[in-house]
Amino acid sequence: MGNDFVITILVRLLLAHGFMTMSWSVICSSATNLTDQEALLAFKSQITFKSDDPLVSNWTTEASFCSWVGVSCSSHRQRVTALNLSFMGFQGTISPYIGNLSFLTVLDLSNNSIHGQLPETVGHLRRLRVINLRSNNLEEKIPSSLSQCRRLQWLLLRSNRFQGNIPKEIAHLSHLEELDLSENYLTGTIPSTIFNMSTLKYIDLVVNNLSGGIPTTICHKLPDLEVLCLSVNPLGGPFPASLCNCTSIRRISFNRNGFIGSIPADIGCLSKLEGLRLAMNRLTGTIPLSLGNLSRLEILDFMYNYLDGGIPQQVAQLSRMRRLRIAYNNLSGGIPEAIFNLTSAYAISFMGNRLSGSIPELTSLGLPKLNELNLRDNRLNGKIPNSISNASRLTLLELSNNLLNGPVPMSLGSLRFLRTLNLQRNQLSNDPSERELHFLSSLTGCRDLINLIIGKNPINGVLPKSIGNLSSSLELFSADASQIKGSLPITIGNLSNLLALELAGNDLIGTLPSSLGSLSRLQRLRLFINKIEGPIPDELCNLRYLGELLLHENKLSGPIPTCIGNLSTMQVISLSSNALKSIPPGMWNLNNLWFLNLSLNSITGYLPPQIENLKMAETFDLSKNQLSGSIPGQISNLKMLRRSTCLTMHSKVVFLMVSVSWLA
Repeated sequence: MGNDFVITILVRLLLAHGFMTMSWSVICSSATNLTDQEALLAFKSQITFKSDDPLVSNWTTEASFCSWVGVSCSSHRQRVTALNLSFMGFQGTISPYIGNLSFLTVLDLSNNSIHGQLPETVGHLRRLRVINLRSNNLEEKIPSSLSQCRRLQWLLLRSNRFQGNIPKEIAHLSHLEELDLSENYLTGTIPSTIFNMSTLKYIDLVVNNLSGGIPTTICHKLPDLEVLCLSVNPLGGPFPASLCNCTSIRRISFNRNGFIGSIPADIGCLSKLEGLRLAMNRLTGTIPLSLGNLSRLEILDFMYNYLDGGIPQQVAQLSRMRRLRIAYNNLSGGIPEAIFNLTSAYAISFMGNRLSGSIPELTSLGLPKLNELNLRDNRLNGKIPNSISNASRLTLLELSNNLLNGPVPMSLGSLRFLRTLNLQRNQLSNDPSERELHFLSSLTGCRDLINLIIGKNPINGVLPKSIGNLSSSLELFSADASQIKGSLPITIGNLSNLLALELAGNDLIGTLPSSLGSLSRLQRLRLFINKIEGPIPDELCNLRYLGELLLHENKLSGPIPTCIGNLSTMQVISLSSNALKSIPPGMWNLNNLWFLNLSLNSITGYLPPQIENLKMAETFDLSKNQLSGSIPGQISNLKMLRRSTCLTMHSKVVFLMVSVSWLA
């Protein structure tokens, strides 16, 4: 009986102890849950929402905070584990009470308009695994207290206004996998300890102001690194001698870093590499032959360096290549024919080198996905191959500033997706058996054509009437200095979306067709140095967006149209060296006009006081006409005039400015 009594007492004590323990647990749980609620309400108090934002009506004490928009809680403790309010469009600052959400693992406030500092109290969130604050307006320094979030795996602060140095304490985050501090205002050097964080898979520091180079042993302790982006930072210093220890690397972006030296000869060791961007550095030497081993490479960009030698044949082995750009270097030699068998390529650019030889023929299977082919500014010669039309999805064909010769191939008209064709500054010609430029007729098949540039070639032919059947999307037709003869076809008025018509320095005759007035969007009309005669048609006054009218050195006669004063957007008028008779009064109302040259005509009359309305005039020349009367005193109000020339009106001389060399 004594033993039973003792047992009963023990049971009662245990039950009592259990009850008290349970009660204390409930009390503590209630208190800490309240802490989470208070922290969330403090966060809300510093945010400005739209009136219809769900947080206004949803984040209230009338409902459990675990049901609030963007809040996730643990099922057992009912503690806040995730706060995801991305793309909510709110403004404000982050409350320091955010640090009281001690069970938080995910903080995602990306793509809002949050400003101010990132509170140091974020370092109290020891369970935090993800911080995503991309695309906000956060500023000042990145808090070093982040290093206390020892479980952090993703630190994403892209597109903010953070300043100062990258905290070296970040290296204490032993579980960090993704570090994105790009598009901020960070300065100083990249802490070398970052490159010792063996867990890192992703480093993006692009578009900052970081300097001081990078360690030559950058890859020695980053075996899992997949992405390394440092572009648009003035880092300077030598390019790493080897990157072979980054065995998992998929993407390297070192554009505009000021690196010197050569591309490592063993670059081909990076067997998983998909993107290699090294543009706008000061790299020298040749393109490594080992590039041919990068069987997964899809993007290669070496633009704007000082690389020399030839294009290695091995580049043609990169069967997955989508974008190949080695423009503006010092490459020489020919283009390997096999390059045009890269069936996955959609952009190839070798512009701005010293490449010679002919453009390789395309097989029927070659370049089926190619959108852009840019070979401008080289020394390529020979004919444009008819087979170029096999690249049937081309939208850009840029062959200007070469030594190409022969007729422009009719097959270009098969490129039905073509948007830009630039053949200027070559030695291209018309079919010698044809008087008209029939290749222009073939281009009517390019229904998406926007820019057609063929100037400074000895094309030597007549514009066909079919020019009016060119793409209704055409915005630029440029054929300056191309030995074009005959008159402007009336059908040119069909090109209703044309913004610029440039046919200067040719042998055009006849009159200006009144159909030019149908080019309702035209902004620039350049027909100077031709043999066009007759009056300037009144229909040009329909061109209400016209900003440049350049008709000098023709045989135009009669009065300048009275209605020209209605063209309020006009900035440049050059009608010199014609036989024009009079200036309409409305011309003095063109208050956006900064260049006016009417010299070497037969203009009579006098200068009215309204000349002072040309407030923007910088260049003004009425010399060598037959003007009479006195010089109006208001001419001194033209404060923008710069250089001087002589305006002669009988025996009176006034100094005004002129500069026409830019029109040549």
